[in-house]
Amino acid sequence: MPTSYRSRFLIQIALMAALVVVVDLRADPDPSIAMDQMRATACQNGGSAIHKFFDYDRLAQQWFPGQEHSDHCKQGIAAFRKAAERWASMGANSPICRLKIDGRNGPYFDLRFPAMYSYLNGLWKWELVDGNWKVVSIPTPPNPPPYEEGCNF
Repeated sequence: MPTSYRSRFLIQIALMAALVVVVDLRADPDPSIAMDQMRATACQNGGSAIHKFFDYDRLAQQWFPGQEHSDHCKQGIAAFRKAAERWASMGANSPICRLKIDGRNGPYFDLRFPAMYSYLNGLWKWELVDGNWKVVSIPTPPNPPPYEEGCNF
């Protein structure tokens, strides 16, 4: 093979390999992978690592429409963040580790939690946010939510 053809051939192979690497770096098109990763994070005492799976701004918009900047909203989201981190630190006893998937329709997962955490039951919606799958919608917690300070069982 003449040198110029060989060089061109090697460059084409290198470009194809680079394309494969770029394709592999994209987010997985299936949110069930992220759901499994979230569960694994909780099962392995992930603690604060759980936060990468939630879009707290979107949850604030859902739970407190038009009040996203109020103290009540900020306190509610802060309490949920703290609870999620605490749940993810419980390992095998974590409600996130023990959740059951009753059904799925695209990015919507119908989740069931152990009885004490049944207020989390319902549809959890995942969306791609900045290239990562995140939970953007979950059932609105009761008022006051059981995980707020002073509301523990």
